[in-house]
Parts: sequence; C-alpha cells; structure tokens
Amino acid sequence: TLGAWAWLAILLIAAVSLWMRTGFPVLAIPDATFDDGLFVYHARTLGAGQWLGDFSNTTLVKGPFYPAFILAAFLAGVPLKIAEHFVYLAACLLVAWAPVRLGRAGRGGAVALFLLLAFNPVAWSADLSRVIREGLYLGLSLGLVGLATAMSFGRRRPLAWRLALGVATGAVGAAYWLTREEGLWLVPSLLAVAGIAWAGSARRSGWRGALSDLAWPWVAALATAALLVAGVATQNRRHYGVFETTEVQTHAFQHAYGAIARITPAQWQRYVVFPTDARQRAYAVSAAAAELAPALDGPNGARWRQIGCESMPGARCDEILSGWFQWALRDAVAAAGHYRSAKEAARYYNELAAQLDDACARGALACGPPRATLSPPFRWGYLSDTAQAAGRVWRQLASMGAGHVAVTPSRGQAWAITEFSDMVGPVRHPSAITMIVEGSIVAAGRPALAVRTDAGDAVASDATLQNDPPDSAGHRTTHFRLSTDCRTCDLLIALPGEAATALPLGGIVAGVRQDGPGFALTPETVLNIDLGKAGDTRRLWQTLIAIPLAQHYAALMGAMLPLGCVGIALAVVLRRDRPACGVTVALVAASALAVATRVLLLAYLDATSIPAASLLYASPATPFLVTFAVGGCRLGVAAVQGRSGSRIDT
Repeated sequence: TLGAWAWLAILLIAAVSLWMRTGFPVLAIPDATFDDGLFVYHARTLGAGQWLGDFSNTTLVKGPFYPAFILAAFLAGVPLKIAEHFVYLAACLLVAWAPVRLGRAGRGGAVALFLLLAFNPVAWSADLSRVIREGLYLGLSLGLVGLATAMSFGRRRPLAWRLALGVATGAVGAAYWLTREEGLWLVPSLLAVAGIAWAGSARRSGWRGALSDLAWPWVAALATAALLVAGVATQNRRHYGVFETTEVQTHAFQHAYGAIARITPAQWQRYVVFPTDARQRAYAVSAAAAELAPALDGPNGARWRQIGCESMPGARCDEILSGWFQWALRDAVAAAGHYRSAKEAARYYNELAAQLDDACARGALACGPPRATLSPPFRWGYLSDTAQAAGRVWRQLASMGAGHVAVTPSRGQAWAITEFSDMVGPVRHPSAITMIVEGSIVAAGRPALAVRTDAGDAVASDATLQNDPPDSAGHRTTHFRLSTDCRTCDLLIALPGEAATALPLGGIVAGVRQDGPGFALTPETVLNIDLGKAGDTRRLWQTLIAIPLAQHYAALMGAMLPLGCVGIALAVVLRRDRPACGVTVALVAASALAVATRVLLLAYLDATSIPAASLLYASPATPFLVTFAVGGCRLGVAAVQGRSGSRIDT
C-alpha cells in the first residue's frame, strides 16, 4: 500500500491543488447557446423534473451527462469547478495508486506522479474556466483508463472485487461517452490495457485461463455502460419519441449532412461545406433544400458567417465555415418549422438526404460518392495538411499551454451572469461598477421601475418589488431592490395612469427622502460595488503563484518527456529477461496511445473542418502526457537498478 507518509503527502497536495483551483472562478458566457448557456439550461430543466426541456434544435445536440453533473454539484452545494477538480484528483489518485497496489511499484514515484498531475496548469487556463465539458472530461478520460487498468490487473483479487470494479468502469465509461461525442479516441488505450494484462496473465495461466480472468470484469463494464447509455436513450424516447442519445450522431442527421457535403462545388474551398453555387443548385432540384434558403441566405446565415470569420482569422468571410455549418443548418431547419418534434426533424433530414441523393443519381447535381458522416469528402492533400497540423497540436499539448493562466471577466448581461453564479458557484463578474439601491416607495398604486439614459434609451437593470397591504388612506408601501451598471442614468418611476418621473441615480442618497408626483421614495441602502474585484486580493496571490508554476511546469515537462522515452528504451534493452511491472507498462502504453490518437484526431479536424489546434481540445490528453513521462522514467530507473518493480502481477 501507499503508507502513512505517502497518504499524508497526497492529502496535502490535493488540498493545495484545490485551493489553487479556487483562484480561477467561472468565466460565464450565458449567450453561448450551444455550449455554456445550453448546459446550464439543461441542468435547470433536469432539476425541475422536465428532463431536457421542451424540444428544439438544441435539445439533443449534446450529451446530457455534463448538465446532470452541474445539477449534482449544485445540489451538493459544491461550486462546479471545484466538483470537476474533485473528479480529476480522484482520477489522478487512481492512476498513481494502481502501480503501487497492483504492481508493487515504489511509493515515491506514486507521490511524484500525483503531484505533477494535481498541478496540471491546464486547469488554470481561461478555456477551462468556462462552463464547458472539457473541465469534467479531463477527469473522466483519465479515470476511465485508470479504472480499466485496476480492473484488468486484479487476477489475485476476489471475483466480487473485480466485478465491482467492472461496474465502476462501465459507469465512468457511460459518463465519458455521454459527455462528449468523440469517445472512440480512447479505444486503442483500453485495448492496450486489456492486451497487456492478458499477456501477463497468459504467462501464468495460459491464454484460455487469462481470457477467463479478464472476461467477467470486462463483460460487467461493457454491460453497465450499455445499460446506462440505453437508459438515457430510453428517457429521450419517453420525452421526445426517439431512442437516441444525441441527434448529431443519428443516421438521419449525418445522412443529410453527408448528402449536402457530397455536392461538387464549382470551386473547392477549404472549410466550406455548402458554398453559394452548391446551395443554389440544391435549391433548384430539392424542395426540402429550398426550405433552407431563407435562413442560410438570410440573417441567420450572415450571423454564422460572421462568427466563423471572427473565429478563424484569414479564412473566408463570405461563406458559412464547416466548424459552424451544422449549427447554421439546424437553425435553418428550425426556421423552416421542422423542429416541432424529434420525429419531424428526423423525417425532414431523411427527406432532404433522399432528395439530394436522388438528384445526384439522376445527374441533376454533380456529386461525389454517397455519404452519411460529418467528415468532409477525403482529399489527398489532407494528409500533408494533417501532418503540419499535428505539429501545432503537439506544441500546444507538450507546452501544457505555455504557462498561460488567466482570470477572465464574464461576458453578458448582469442578470444572466447572476443566474449562472446561482447555478455554478463563484463567477468572475465583468469589471464594472454595479449600483444597488434598496428602499421603499409610498404611493397610491404599484410603481414600475426602469433605468434610462439622458437620451431616453433603456439600460439593463434588475428590479425586485414587494408590496405591503394598503393603509387606511389607500396608500401602498412597495419595498424594492434595484441594481444597474449605469450610475449616471435616471431612475424612472411610473404609477398607473401617470407619466413617469425621472430621478437622477447619482442624486439618490441613503436615508434622504425624495418626493415626486404621487409618491415618496426613501432609499435605505445605496451601494456601489465592483463585482469584478470581489475576492481579487486572494486571486491575485493565487495567480502570482500559478504563473511561475505553469511556466516552470512547461519547462519540466519538456525535459521529462525525452527522459521518459529514454527510460522506456532502457527498460526494453535491460529487462528483456525479466519483464517490468505490468501495471506501469500498461499505463505508459495506454497514455502514449491516448496522446497519439488525440493529436491525430485534432490534426485531421484542424486540416479539414475546424480550428482544432487549441489547448481546449487538446486538454484531455495532458494528464496522459504526464503519466507517460513519469511512467517512462519509473521504468528506466527500475531497469537501471536491476529490479522490475516486482513482476507482472495480474
């Protein structure tokens, strides 16, 4: 086991890591209707017992586990980012513990691995401060591989223990699968773990015995994952009439997208799925496609063209780029009236695909081969482009963000950011002075409050009113709380049937009564608060610590990666007659495959579809990079010292 001193060190490391994480509050972007805003909305509908809410073009666009996790953290009273970090630290502990418990590796290496994983600076980046899936996906990905390793290398443990680990692995696997849509990238890693465990067991029990040892835990894991995923699909069938987890992964949507993408344009353009000339020809031969024209060629299409243009400097701005086309397409289908139900949407997508495929078959459209995928038609030039993009993705990954950490102000209306804070915990408010006025208004009727500029333009404000019963003279006291970011504006007080009276907000003083036509205003509290600076002193110190840590971390990983490779080479050369610790070998191999698969996936996406060479998309691979580097060094040290870290223990 780890021992008392190792556990004490791990607990201390975890506590400091959690404290550091509190220095980077949520970056709230309520207007991100396909990401941050959607996840919080779904968390609220789940909490209200309404599953994912009324059906629309955003309902089944992404898996439901992250909103469920947001709700669980909210109900537990734990800020979202701290809850995500708890999951990540649990996965780090599992990966650090497994070689010690199952392979009798050294405790010092376990503590060192946990230390480096716990202070992964990617968690302090601005991207992972958002209410976005990668913050949770980081821990789920590492935890899935860690659990699969513990489950596979437990031959000497009771069957009930191994089956329990199988159920846990399946549950985490289902959560992982229902969080993001590219879950297949870890399949090579999981196969490597199972293969190495089987090889070690086969040395002792023969291949049949080894297969029998592994079969039951893996069957339990796969069955649990399948049941949980099917349970989500069943809920969607109950509420929306379709047995599916996300609509984006259905054949109907992918067939329609593929049918659009197979139309041969007059001139190929990178990152453009449905250019203008292809759209016009499709509208002419397909009534279903023609229904998309008002949205794709109107304000909705212009909005998505602008978003893509701003997100990819140097790209074309006259077309909807592929990274945003599926969202523009869904908006267009909704505008055409086909998102009244999930069945109606599927029917429309099937009809669109059938009409376009028929036009292609008749020669009415010049087309490539039939398709039912979101991937663009293959071009040989993508291979060289992918190789170049792989270098960019690798540099992002290997530098662990190059030491960039940030506390970024939220973006959006104050009331929406406040709603985010209610659900996910502390947020970084925009750096603006908020004026809060609390008091009472005595008048014959219920007043209405608003904030206007001198020019009469409306200004965002949040007003809460509570009425007392009228007195004997018919006057009513209304207690109010008003907040606004415009301290130089006017407060408008309107009584029923009367013209509004404007009072300068700058002239409102606590305790000083102001009389107007038919009312008396008594401010009790007047506060001017910079919500963006609340807690800044503590966060300043945490940021000052995080910046040099992140910079030195990047340099340390730059040195450890080649050392890890050297260690693996030494283990291969020096330990041929006595294999190294199987658990460590499995974790190193799984981590190497996870990193390689993630880099290649993102590189291909970057070359063909979206700007994927970013730290946000690469972040799930960062703990595997650390595990590979530390594990390789451990194997090398064991080989040089002439010991194997015990033996392959399955």
